[in-house]
Amino acid sequence: MYDKTRVQQLYSNTGMGLNRVYQLLSSGSANGISAEDLADLDGLSLSDVPFVELIKKEFSTVDGNNDDKITKNEMDNMLLQMQNNGLSYQQLQILASQSANGIELSKDLLEKALQHFEKIDKNNDGKINDSELNTFLIDKEIKEKKDKLTEFTASSISVFYAGGPSATDAAQESKENND
Repeated sequence: MYDKTRVQQLYSNTGMGLNRVYQLLSSGSANGISAEDLADLDGLSLSDVPFVELIKKEFSTVDGNNDDKITKNEMDNMLLQMQNNGLSYQQLQILASQSANGIELSKDLLEKALQHFEKIDKNNDGKINDSELNTFLIDKEIKEKKDKLTEFTASSISVFYAGGPSATDAAQESKENND
């Protein structure tokens, strides 16, 4: 059954996880985090690994001034862009590949998003946002319910007529009785 909360959690947990990892890694430095900081996983839990991987993957994009550090402002910009534009296929892949490590993200939701990415990405921008994912899930549920109703209706009709004589049989029997 469709659950809008799961979609909201996917996006909010991703943002919170990225923020948490950034804060843990930058706690000793006001200058931001470097690629070397991302290699040091001391103090991080297994559930933080996908967020570290996501930051590593996006490092050069997030580091807007190319100083080999991601500042709090640059990290906030990344989070804002994800919130506004959604997540790319690669970002979802990173989250899904690591979700077995106890992340609070829904693995089946991530797998559906990856499996149907092109269908979900209605505006073809290479990212899916929460609105696109919600629309896809609602449409999918409607189709499943219609299919189930059609199947039920067809089987109900066949059950209804299966026990009694057909119209042809009744006509034949009537003709025989009249003869």
